[in-house]
Amino acid sequence: MQIRRLITLLALLFVFGGQLHAQVKVEMSINRRLFVLYERIPVTVFITNLSGHDLTLSDADSQKWLSFQVTTGDGRIVPPMDLDYKFPPLTIPGGKTVKHAVNLTTLYAVQDFGLYRVRASIYSHETQKYTSSVSEEFQITEGKLFWQENVGLPDELRLPGEGTHRTVTLLTFRQPKYNMLYVRVEDKDAGKVYITSPLGPLLSGNDPEVKLDKSNLLHVLQLVGVFFLMIRRPPRSTLFPYT
Repeated sequence: MQIRRLITLLALLFVFGGQLHAQVKVEMSINRRLFVLYERIPVTVFITNLSGHDLTLSDADSQKWLSFQVTTGDGRIVPPMDLDYKFPPLTIPGGKTVKHAVNLTTLYAVQDFGLYRVRASIYSHETQKYTSSVSEEFQITEGKLFWQENVGLPDELRLPGEGTHRTVTLLTFRQPKYNMLYVRVEDKDAGKVYITSPLGPLLSGNDPEVKLDKSNLLHVLQLVGVFFLMIRRPPRSTLFPYT
């Protein structure tokens, strides 16, 4: 009997001792699994404060309070583009969960086609320990070329040291429910991509109209949906109450 009580006590100490050290719970989500090269990869980190009091997360002792571990499908580590990137401190009330949204594209060099894995880690200066989320997978691919033009940059939009031309590209990309039209603006000579962004759903059989104005600004007219309005005729007595 004493041995059984001792085993039970040790088990309780193990369970509750683990809970005392687990001051934060970290979860992470990605809104989808397939992305066009260079587009935003929004990652949302959910942080639950289990410390029993308000907790402030901030960089300390050269440790970032929020960091990510990104690897390729074959296990190669993807380094951050800026080793000194920072997030402002975050205070979480006791027992509460907050979410922190990050664009992974601006932080890590996920600029090759293929599979990637990512997980988020939270460092607590209070415990001097890391807590990590479960890894999530996503894939980088490329859309299908729909339209492309190399255009001169208007003087009023040109910045010092910038190139004089831009390559503007429209891409179609098949998502699970529909095709999406994307626009990309880049300086190929400088190897710089300024934006890759979705414009909206693309209906089959309805190609968008693409125009450049006199300043070489892009205008895209596309059909994003078809709506059917069904009008039901009321009873005759309602339309003509005196007949």
